[in-house]
Amino acid sequence: MIREKSRDYGVDLEVEIFAEDRRATGLMFYVQLKATDNIKRERKTSMEVDRIQYLTTLELPAVIVRYCSVSGRLFWLWDFEASNQLAQSTKTATIVFNKEWTDETPENVLKVLGVTRRLKEKRPSERFALACRYELPYAAELIASQALNELLKNLSFIRTIDDRSRVPVEISFFPEHVRITMGLGYLELEINYESLRRTLQTLAYALTAVFMRTGFSDRATTAANYCLSLADAWMTVPRELSLYACVALKGEPLKASKLAIYAGLHRQQDEAFLAFTSELITAQSAEKAEVAAAIQEFYLPAISQAPTDESRGAIMYSMANVRANNHEYAKAIQAFNSARKLRPRYLNADYFLRELGGALFEGRRFRCSAIAYHQAMDLTPDPSTTFCLGDALLHSGDLSKAASTLALLADSEDATLAAEARLKRLLAEWFLERSIDIRLGDADALSRYADEVEAVEEKFLAVLGAAFAARWNRYLWSWALQLSVYVSIVPYISDVMLCAQEACGSEAYAMSRERIMPFTDNEEDLRQLDNLNIKARDVVASRPRRPFVARLIDTDRVMVFERKM
Repeated sequence: MIREKSRDYGVDLEVEIFAEDRRATGLMFYVQLKATDNIKRERKTSMEVDRIQYLTTLELPAVIVRYCSVSGRLFWLWDFEASNQLAQSTKTATIVFNKEWTDETPENVLKVLGVTRRLKEKRPSERFALACRYELPYAAELIASQALNELLKNLSFIRTIDDRSRVPVEISFFPEHVRITMGLGYLELEINYESLRRTLQTLAYALTAVFMRTGFSDRATTAANYCLSLADAWMTVPRELSLYACVALKGEPLKASKLAIYAGLHRQQDEAFLAFTSELITAQSAEKAEVAAAIQEFYLPAISQAPTDESRGAIMYSMANVRANNHEYAKAIQAFNSARKLRPRYLNADYFLRELGGALFEGRRFRCSAIAYHQAMDLTPDPSTTFCLGDALLHSGDLSKAASTLALLADSEDATLAAEARLKRLLAEWFLERSIDIRLGDADALSRYADEVEAVEEKFLAVLGAAFAARWNRYLWSWALQLSVYVSIVPYISDVMLCAQEACGSEAYAMSRERIMPFTDNEEDLRQLDNLNIKARDVVASRPRRPFVARLIDTDRVMVFERKM
């Protein structure tokens, strides 16, 4: 059935295919018509590049048909075949048609559309039927057929028998290249047939890339594992092709890293290098520690083979970030220091100083952390860096400077940041006034002090310090909430509520509410507390989450990749 489409739709016809018994098949495609009365141009036409790109974005496949009124002949191609002919930086392109519409064409189109629908379903257990075509000298054909036999032995989901339950894959061998076709797409690459192993490697990597590009990630992983079994130090597989196989293994990061090194992705800090590293960082199916170990395993040979100190410094910096995100702070600090020595201009980069300050803080080197944050502030002052500086000063014991720095954030637009700054300023002033001989980060010592003192406000501040020191301890935050209510200063209650919500959700409030209830007869007081908690929950929920972040640097370009945890 053929339906005309309006000019606004962007195509001329919509074709729906029915079976011989008029049963709907659900297979459809679009048609873009291009007619001519010039016999010399019956196999070519000019089209706007934007038009061709538009056709490739449509939900249904599109066929471009060329009709010559002089000869009465029809020629055609798929939209993606036209797209493959596009040159860069042109507004129009000359498209060449190399297929004539014949009596067999509708059956071929039907077959391709059926395969394309199967490919969209992306069944993890999908099986494939392999068909081969050889246009080679006899010696090369022998090597190619031997390589295919080895592939079939190791990739059991591919067979040469088509029982119509399998997705067809065609491999066409030519003297200097091979083409793998599946559905509407194909992959074409150079190949030489000088040895069985090199031919086998090329085919294994090419099939892995095809499975990745068509969305069969499980099959791609199986094929990539086979690529790893074939890997050696003399591989000559193109970097772009190797990248597909390495990415297919990202669920097993150490394997992916091993294959990437065999493939030589570490030798040049180019798009393939960055793409592989970013894929590992953003991998959701692997543990963060395993990801960090795999990235470091990849970076070490990259650093040793980098051509300049600048390049070595950039990779070392990226490794420092990965180590810091994996809580290996001593190693991270060591890598940051190596990076700045190799690339001194890092000391004039605010992001580097902030990240160095963070690693130093978590490594409990608070004075050095404060210096790094102070230098970052001199370059680019912002609320987050101001808070980190105040926190570092607080933990380093420079209480007066900590209080004055944190005071700058009392009215910050970030309500949670402002609440934490106000409470930590309160702690700094309390430590100054009381000259308490306890380290601020010692949660146990502060908890014991709270048990010993009688004054409620003194007890509250000690527990608050312990809660900040322990970070995510819901018991300490519930105790701090309960004491803030007993102190009866509403700003304290609101700020503690926000910080407790940020640390452990509503659990701390639920625990403190249960303990407060027996001692109050006023339902209105409880209702006010409930409203404060609801407000705190909403504020924290609206705050952007901080994902696992790592930076990679390629020359002067900073690329930030996020992994949701």
